[in-house]
Amino acid sequence: MSATSGAPLGRGEGVGAMPGDVRNAALFSALALALSVAVVLLVPAPTDIVIMSTPAIAALVMMLVVTREGYTKAGWARLGLHRLGLRWWALAAIGTALIGIFALAATVLVGQATLGASEQLQASSNVPLLLVAGLGSAILLAMLEEIGWRGYLVPRLLPLGQTRALVISGLIWATWHMPFVIWFGYHSAGSKFLVLPLFYGTIVAAAILFGYLRIYSGSVWPAAIAHGVHNFMWGALALITITSNPLAVEEYLGGDNGVFILLGTVAVVIWARRHYGWGPRQSDDASADGRRLPDRR
Repeated sequence: MSATSGAPLGRGEGVGAMPGDVRNAALFSALALALSVAVVLLVPAPTDIVIMSTPAIAALVMMLVVTREGYTKAGWARLGLHRLGLRWWALAAIGTALIGIFALAATVLVGQATLGASEQLQASSNVPLLLVAGLGSAILLAMLEEIGWRGYLVPRLLPLGQTRALVISGLIWATWHMPFVIWFGYHSAGSKFLVLPLFYGTIVAAAILFGYLRIYSGSVWPAAIAHGVHNFMWGALALITITSNPLAVEEYLGGDNGVFILLGTVAVVIWARRHYGWGPRQSDDASADGRRLPDRR
């Protein structure tokens, strides 16, 4: 695995768009959704690793059974696992962490929570170990999803244009969660008229941010780090949050898909677009094999 910073992703990793990319993206999406339905219907009390591995499994089925591109080195390269994209790790980790911190601060400022040690924090005998283990497991679990969403799906949607590809990937990602919302009660508390729009909004915003990291770095690792840090911050900040109105805090304001998370994610996307541009800079405008990347839309 190369430890280089990575080259930007074009319409197809390194080799340009491949025939049938959009069709394969649609097949992958249908398969990922079918697997999420199968998990909730067939697996009693599935663990996080079972749930979050379904996008990676869908990608593997596509590559090894449907398109058979998994039997070539170029096919695996398109997943973006072979580059670490190190120069983007700081943006991925710090940017996502700041979103969580902003959401907590805003929730406190509107009077819906206070800072303090939660019961779980008080009961923990080794907080540093809890945090390190939590962050590591969050990133590893996120990678299982990211192999599918940003590794497989996003490059195959890029022929539709960059912005459209990222928005569509976010809508697919949010819809993949729906079986768990319907059958398992995931984010089922509160008014559906508020929870579902916030859920779709934050997922699409996160998909744009994570997809931006994937395209810019040519690597899936920064997206996995951003995804993992988001999941970690949601739990970690809950350890120092005390509220008498958990429904408002967790579902509407500062929780996983609260309005402050949505606003923070949108703010980071806007900042990143202004700071880095929407696509590779001129000096980076070359693919992994040295050929020039097509213009972005």
